[in-house]
Amino acid sequence: MNRIAQYFTFLSCLFFFSFSTQAQVINMDTVIYPLTTTGQTFENYLVSLAWENNPAYRVHASNKLIASKEVQLAKRAWADDWNITLNLNENNLRGSNVDSTRAEAIMLLGSSGFSEASNDLRNLEQLLSANNFPRYNLGLSLNLGSLLTRGLEVDIAEQRLEIEQYTADQDKLEIRSEVYLAYAEYVHTIKVLKNVTKQEQNSKDILDLMKTRFKSGSIDYDKFNASQKDYDRSLEGLIIQEEKVNAARLQIEALIGIPLSLAKFYYEQNNG
Repeated sequence: MNRIAQYFTFLSCLFFFSFSTQAQVINMDTVIYPLTTTGQTFENYLVSLAWENNPAYRVHASNKLIASKEVQLAKRAWADDWNITLNLNENNLRGSNVDSTRAEAIMLLGSSGFSEASNDLRNLEQLLSANNFPRYNLGLSLNLGSLLTRGLEVDIAEQRLEIEQYTADQDKLEIRSEVYLAYAEYVHTIKVLKNVTKQEQNSKDILDLMKTRFKSGSIDYDKFNASQKDYDRSLEGLIIQEEKVNAARLQIEALIGIPLSLAKFYYEQNNG
């Protein structure tokens, strides 16, 4: 009973290890979804846009097509290692002369032309005694050197196809990372902009209050001037943060190839 429990425990551990190993392997088809995929997040939609609008996507597609055709050519190149030759004995082509000579000899014999008939009969004998064999020559040759290396050429072509696939997968991971980071930076700058906008608005309200009090003489110029400087700093911070937001937006647009507002419109149309 103890051995059965140990065996069951071993199988459980082996199954768990196998499952966890497979779970760690990335399915590259899910790294970037097609643009028409519904239900994906806006970040993933931006990744799809960046991949589809990236010239490297079409380059990889073309290179993969070329590599796959090279594999097909390598597999079919074995036919180049075989050579077939066919030769026809020329005496067989003169068989019609034998028939015509026989017919002429018979006609001459019928007309008592013995001398002419004897000459034709001698020609007929020479034709019949000629070496007409073999009638056909068929040759088959094989290039053993190329045949032995053909498998290696197929393996090399298949490896090139895999390398192109791995290169495309690596580019997928990189462009997804770039889009994620760019969008995270954009969202962060938006949050900071909201806080800076509130600070600027508070500083403006305080400045307006200080203006009223300064005009009424309830505060002196130093307090009014301090509130003015606070508002100027808040306004400057607002302008700087707005520039950061624009820079982050331009970074995303440089990756996706279209304005971010247009990307949001398309996303809402597909996921509305």
